[in-house]
Amino acid sequence: MNTHTRRHSAQGRTRHGNPVRAILGTAGTTAAAVAIALLGTGTSYALWSGEVPLGASAVSSGSTGLTVNGVSSYSLTGLDLARLAPGQSAIVPIRLANTGTTALSIVPSAEVTTQANALGDHLLLALSGGSVCGTTTVATPSGPIAALGAGIDPYLVGAGNSLDLCLSVALSRTAPATVQGGSATFTLTLDAVQERATR
Repeated sequence: MNTHTRRHSAQGRTRHGNPVRAILGTAGTTAAAVAIALLGTGTSYALWSGEVPLGASAVSSGSTGLTVNGVSSYSLTGLDLARLAPGQSAIVPIRLANTGTTALSIVPSAEVTTQANALGDHLLLALSGGSVCGTTTVATPSGPIAALGAGIDPYLVGAGNSLDLCLSVALSRTAPATVQGGSATFTLTLDAVQERATR
């Protein structure tokens, strides 16, 4: 009976040992499975990336340029005021050329720089459009030289284009006799500004 009892006890110990190994084996398998799952999850969040080199490109700025009768600083010729009487005018054509790469908005202005016998105070100035400057196509000067450009819309000249204008200078009908024998010089300024494109 003792022998049978020992064998039974031994078999019992063996049976008790198997569940322990089974549990450990299961735990190891679970841990391995979790590790694989984590590795798989980490890989699934990786993003593909790539690089494409771009060659250097040239960038250049635009330019503005304005000429009057082909030059940047023009002295009026053909404007004979030596025998100008009250109410009479002299006319000279001028051409504005945009030599830049952008459209220009041009505003004229003028001022008397020197005068004798107050002649400049009685001179009238006008600009009008037209390639042919005749007495019937030119605006009659009605304002003093200093008022030129006031209240008028700017002249718009596109890049590479030109604009023909007529400059008219007159002696006021009300000029007093004291201006006889007088002289005057004036400067006509054309202020050109880049015309911004609308979007």
